[in-house]
Amino acid sequence: MSLGDEALKEDRHVMTITLSSTKAQRALVGESVERLEPRIPELSRLFYDRLFAVSPAARAAFKGSDEFRQRKFANLFITFRTLNSLEAMAPAISEMGKRHRGFHRQFQLFIHPMLQALLDILHDVIGKDMTLELATAWDAVYDDVAAIMVEAAPPAELERRAEGRKPWTGPERRASWSVREDHGLLADVGGEDVVRNVHQVFYDAIFEDPWLGQFFYGKSKEVLIRKQTEFMVSAFGGPHAYRGATPAIVHMNMFITDELATLRERFLRRAILSQGLSESIADRWQAVDRLYRPSVVKQSLNDCVVTCFGQFPVEAKKPEGYKEPEGL
Repeated sequence: MSLGDEALKEDRHVMTITLSSTKAQRALVGESVERLEPRIPELSRLFYDRLFAVSPAARAAFKGSDEFRQRKFANLFITFRTLNSLEAMAPAISEMGKRHRGFHRQFQLFIHPMLQALLDILHDVIGKDMTLELATAWDAVYDDVAAIMVEAAPPAELERRAEGRKPWTGPERRASWSVREDHGLLADVGGEDVVRNVHQVFYDAIFEDPWLGQFFYGKSKEVLIRKQTEFMVSAFGGPHAYRGATPAIVHMNMFITDELATLRERFLRRAILSQGLSESIADRWQAVDRLYRPSVVKQSLNDCVVTCFGQFPVEAKKPEGYKEPEGL
């Protein structure tokens, strides 16, 4: 670990563990994920079959339809494509650990069975190309990610939940980064074309906004519309075509405040209603969308994560005299 990495760790109080994987191992894992992405549906099915065979108790922690579990698997699997700068990304992964505690307070019990299931299916699918070097790399990188996530849960929170004094609250549940199902929402919205139209209106507006638009300098609007549509179609119960990283990782270098997140939600609601959709559909859409808000909102610039030398957090300065557009 470099002196810069040590300083980053100390300043943010992110982790006290020592990472065991090397950058070469992380790159090797990332390359294998990229090659296997087209086979995610097959990998997901094999993974859960193997996981439930290794740990029958895991069924209770991985509830939901096959499609829902596939989305969770895809989010996890694709995360391993982006871990070259794992030290710098530790804060985002740590937050993932805290949110996973909201799904199952003893999620760490399934960490090793999940690794065993993952390695087993990779051996089956990759065959002779699953070399000892690649298997060792997966083992090391997975262990590092798991260690960061497990360390993230405060002891006091563990004790409070273990006592069972009261159930998880709605806000705690909504703090998860994983997709929840809203059965029938995609059909009620009117299908993927309507979702795409909403995002076209949405991005047209925020690209032009003098405040929110600062986050999109040099970005491709068409690519963002496609990716956001794929992501939300999946979240609404449709097919899982999204191949990007999780919201926490995508936005980890952006200083997004509560005020900015609320402004973005107003733009989104206006875009939803512009397509003739009802207020109740807008409520359901935004209930899903807000699941990801806790994973992207930050309290200060120090909460932003950069992954390479010379990179800086992206901050949008509120223009003097800024006024929200009409209709928000």
